[in-house]
Amino acid sequence: HQNVVDPSKSHNRTNDRMNPSSRSSKLNIKFPKKFHPARQKAIKALKIKNYDEAIIYLTELLDKYPDSYSIRCDRGEAYMNIKEYERAKRDLDLAVQKKPKKERGLYLRGIVHDKLNNPRESISDLCKAIKIKPNDPSTLDALKICAKHYKELGNFDDAIKHLELVLKLEENN
Repeated sequence: HQNVVDPSKSHNRTNDRMNPSSRSSKLNIKFPKKFHPARQKAIKALKIKNYDEAIIYLTELLDKYPDSYSIRCDRGEAYMNIKEYERAKRDLDLAVQKKPKKERGLYLRGIVHDKLNNPRESISDLCKAIKIKPNDPSTLDALKICAKHYKELGNFDDAIKHLELVLKLEENN
């Protein structure tokens, strides 16, 4: 049995490396996401509340880092700020699924549920977030939203408890 080389199937690695259009010659450098140029642009856009532009850069980043919790939360928050609540919810569902014990995704998704008029889901997410990080700056607003929904659902005892916590927090600030 002889080794016969089929010239149509031979692969010349030297030529492959020299060919700029060759797939293996392309540099595929993966930046840490915090140093990625699109991340820097997204942060700048978020700071000046240019949410549409931020979403473009965050979407580019998600192509490279599809499992990133922080980028999902950032884009979910940007969608929320332009009232694209269903899109925000999709991103935040993925973020919370990825890291269910982190408060940011829960706080944001709880607010989105509030905007979508899903009181039970809003209460659930916001209460989980408060338990995880009770000193978060979002706690006061979260408690107010929970109290509002408890009242709407006819659960006045829990509404009062949440409003009492609001008063305590406001008193301390």
